[in-house]
Amino acid sequence: MKWKMKVFAVVLCLAFSAGSLTGCNAGAGGADGTGQGAGENTVTISGAGIEAVKVDLGEFQEEARTYIYSVINNWPSKKFYTAEGVDLQTVLESVNADGYESITVRGADGYESSFTKEQLTEPRYYYPNLEMDSESKAEQVPFLLSVRFAEDSVSEADMTEAKPTLLFGQANVFEHNSPAFVEDISEIILSDKDPGCWEAPTVFPEAGAVAPGETVKLQHPSAGLVKIFYTLDGSEPTECSNLYNPSTYQPELNVPITVTENVTIKAFAVGYGKHPSEVAEFHFHVVN
Repeated sequence: MKWKMKVFAVVLCLAFSAGSLTGCNAGAGGADGTGQGAGENTVTISGAGIEAVKVDLGEFQEEARTYIYSVINNWPSKKFYTAEGVDLQTVLESVNADGYESITVRGADGYESSFTKEQLTEPRYYYPNLEMDSESKAEQVPFLLSVRFAEDSVSEADMTEAKPTLLFGQANVFEHNSPAFVEDISEIILSDKDPGCWEAPTVFPEAGAVAPGETVKLQHPSAGLVKIFYTLDGSEPTECSNLYNPSTYQPELNVPITVTENVTIKAFAVGYGKHPSEVAEFHFHVVN
């Protein structure tokens, strides 16, 4: 029951602020969106054998860089951000963090996102042709701890100062990355535990005989935290395969699969903080 309440809280917060930077942290800065005073860019890092240490992001001025990020949220809407900050990996290296398997980035209001080590280190990109679903002219970008950014803009001139904010690129041009951004970061918690895998999707109705035109729903107990990808031709699904649940807030976009002939559905779940699920396989045959 606790995890259900947590998922509900995250989804509810996202619903009230869809289109803003994070699910629960929109407007965490001052009313005019301006920066913070000295000492307010401090983040506490702990876990995986590291005693809690406070890191002032202001000490990384020489390493600070500006990047553009392509972004998709859970509506799903597409936009861009321009942000200045320091690579998260640089900050972790400064405290000799290397024995971790996953991290959790937590905001001052409790909103948090977790990532496996693999998710932190795999290449991620800015896609300037995001709106055309094109990966052309992609540029690699880091997980960034930003203290200046501009939402829905590719201009550095639009950036304003803000509390520490986590932004990161897309692993592919279809990835929904915005819901895992975290604003007003207070803690980064490292874990040396194996984060495990997400559960595999299930189907309704159960696999087997169906009438022509029957619709099949793909289901997952953490539907608000994962994306389900599937194929209908017997091939192994990837994160560029058909996306079953493109929207958390527009249910009409999550269309059940219509079965008109014998078919094998292969599906798996992907989400931040855990490894992808195993591929589940469902065989349906049409009975007239």
